[in-house]
Amino acid sequence: MNNFKVKNPRKDLRFEIAFTKAYREAVDRYAHPAAIEAACLRAQFPAILHPIQDEDLLAGRIQMGVVGLGIQHQTGGFGFYANEEKLVSELEFKAGNARYREDLHDLLTFWKGRTTNAIVLREMPESIREALGSDQWRHLPLPASPILRMAGAYVDFDKLVRVWLPGLRKEVLEYKARAEANGGDAELFAAMADVLDLVGEVCAHYERQALDLAAKEPEVRRKAELGRMAEALRNIQTAPPASLREALQLAWIYAIMAPLIEFGRLDEYAGDFYVRDLESGVITEEEAVDLVGSLYRLIDHLDCETDGRVIVGGYGRRNPENADRFCLVAIEACRRVKEVLPQFTLRFNKDTPKPVWLAAMRCIEEGRTYPLLYNDEVLVPGVMKAFGVDRARAVTYMPLGCG
Repeated sequence: MNNFKVKNPRKDLRFEIAFTKAYREAVDRYAHPAAIEAACLRAQFPAILHPIQDEDLLAGRIQMGVVGLGIQHQTGGFGFYANEEKLVSELEFKAGNARYREDLHDLLTFWKGRTTNAIVLREMPESIREALGSDQWRHLPLPASPILRMAGAYVDFDKLVRVWLPGLRKEVLEYKARAEANGGDAELFAAMADVLDLVGEVCAHYERQALDLAAKEPEVRRKAELGRMAEALRNIQTAPPASLREALQLAWIYAIMAPLIEFGRLDEYAGDFYVRDLESGVITEEEAVDLVGSLYRLIDHLDCETDGRVIVGGYGRRNPENADRFCLVAIEACRRVKEVLPQFTLRFNKDTPKPVWLAAMRCIEEGRTYPLLYNDEVLVPGVMKAFGVDRARAVTYMPLGCG
């Protein structure tokens, strides 16, 4: 399990105890899995969020719990998860009063057999179970083992930043009304609407924090940065992003709440905002590099091992001209931010502008292992052949984590 890079990690498992209580209450109250998950996300956020740090230009740091709701082990675990090893360690080596230790015992016994991992393994057909008898591939010399996860989850960030709350809420409520009229799964869409509200509430949580920090900040430049951060967080609570700062902030908050560890085609969903801001004088190129660099540092704080992909360039982008202009900003931020993550990836082809290619070569020459280079002239036909899809589909490929 990763170690989230936050200044003051939680010292105990009180969040995990509270989350388990919320899960029990949700199971008692709701029958629908989506309603249970929505209630548990409300228990998870903003509880696992960490404060804005001094170097942050965007808000949003997390420390996933030892118990919680994730998508794969880099986000704490798969589905509803409990890290038994860490729970046992807390019991054996940490202090705590009798009630706290009793609660830890309860966590161990309650989640035994109730985690998503345990349920999937239990429901596995006997024919498969015989070949894949254990999922303990990290600890045992197994010839084959299931790795249970929702790996490589990519969302449509481009749609997210273009329509955001008004558009997504309208779409969800239309589906809900249709489901109610046709005997469909209206509860699913009700839960979706609830979680959209929660994203707005998390933005409000960080807006208040940024305002509080700005009020106490003596340094003029940092006070202004925090003020701009608060304004962006306020605006995206009710409307789609209107600037690069707002687009990056929304994409990041949404990603850590999902929780995602792949961040898609950044140049496609940020390019239009960057060019509009630059040409209207809202932002300079240097300020844009700083913003993107802050995003990269936040991705690195997830410490998500072989994941954390950010992809730019290549065929199939909606807005290649603006995206290519943003590519130069993204590559320069990669050159300056010397961290393990993100796994910054350049898809290139015969039409890649020379300045983009030269910027990538400079980055590598100076000792960065990034950008990783993917040749679309080879890979797009390869995807078509390997997956039996047409070119329009193949150009949308995005490398997964360590893939």
